Amino acid sequence: MEPITVAVAPHSDSVEAFERLERAGRIPAGTRLVVLGDDGRAGPDARDASVLWCRRPGPWGSFLDAALETLPGLRWLHTDTVGVNHLPLAELAGRGITLTNGAGNFARPMAEWVLLAMLAAAKHLPTFVRRSDAGVWEPSPTLRELDGTVALLLGLGATNRIVADLAAPFGVEVRASTRRPRHTVPPGIARMITGEAWRDELPEADWIVLGVPLTDATERMIDDAALGAMKPDAWIINVARGALIDEDALARALDDGRIGGAVLDALVEEPLPSSSPLWGRENVIIVPHHTWSSRQSWERMEGLFASGLSHWAAGEPMQNVIDPETGY
Repeated sequence: MEPITVAVAPHSDSVEAFERLERAGRIPAGTRLVVLGDDGRAGPDARDASVLWCRRPGPWGSFLDAALETLPGLRWLHTDTVGVNHLPLAELAGRGITLTNGAGNFARPMAEWVLLAMLAAAKHLPTFVRRSDAGVWEPSPTLRELDGTVALLLGLGATNRIVADLAAPFGVEVRASTRRPRHTVPPGIARMITGEAWRDELPEADWIVLGVPLTDATERMIDDAALGAMKPDAWIINVARGALIDEDALARALDDGRIGGAVLDALVEEPLPSSSPLWGRENVIIVPHHTWSSRQSWERMEGLFASGLSHWAAGEPMQNVIDPETGY
C-alpha cells in the first residue's frame, strides 16, 4: 500500500480529530497528516498530499483556491458538509479529483428539528413563548393536531427519509418529491411525485419541507407562484439551503397572510441582516444554521472520513461521491 498524506486546514479541531481516529486504530497504517498554512497554501512537506479533509468550518473561498493551487497531487477532497454548491466542481472534475460529502452526518438532528417545527407551528409555540416573556395570559388561538395533516417533502435525501419515519406515528400523511422516478415507494411515504409535479401538491400540503440541494434548477424554487398555491395556514420548513426560497416573495406572502409561517435554518445571507423583513415575526422562527448540531454529528463526521480513507487506501468504491454535473 502506498503511503497516504492527508492535508487539513490549520484548525486545532482538524488535527485533534485525525489524532483521535489514529489512536482508535481507524487510520490506515503509514498515513501522514500535514497542516496547510493559514492562507491555505501547502508547504514543501505537504506537496505530496493526495487527500484534503475539509472540516467544519470549511476552508472555502480563497483558502481552498490556494490549497488546490499548491496541492498538485490531490486526488480526493472530502468535505464534512453536505452542500457543495460553493465548491469549484468543474475544476475538481477537470483535475480528476474525487469529491465526497458528509451526507448523513447531520440527518438525524435536522429531521428532529423538522418535526419540532411542525409541532411548534401546530401548537403556536412561538406565540406562547413571546406572551410568556411579556407576562401576557391569553388562551387563544385554537391549536392544531398533526394527525391528518399533509407533509410535502421536497427531496428525499437522508434527512427527509428520517422526517418521514418520525412523522408517521403522529398521523401525518407524507408525500415526497424527487427529481427522478423511484421504482419503489419508501416506507412511510404515501405518495411519490417527480419533476415539477410537486407544485400541484402545494394546495393540499400543511408542511412544505425543503431538503433538496441548491442547483441552477432548484434556486428560488419557492417563488411567488409556489407561495400563491399554498394553503393560507401552510408552513415552510427549510433546513437545506437559503437560496431555495425567494426571500422577498416569502416576506410578501407573510405580509399578506397568504401562508401560515416559516421555520428557516438556512438564509440567502448569513448571518441574516438586522434589516431583513423576516425578523421579528410571530409566525417566523429563524435558526442560525444550527439544526445540524449534536454531539453525535461530530462523531459521525469523523467516522465517515475514517471509513472513506480506508476505502480510498484499499482502492475500493467510495461513499457519497458527488456528480459534478448534477452537484449532488
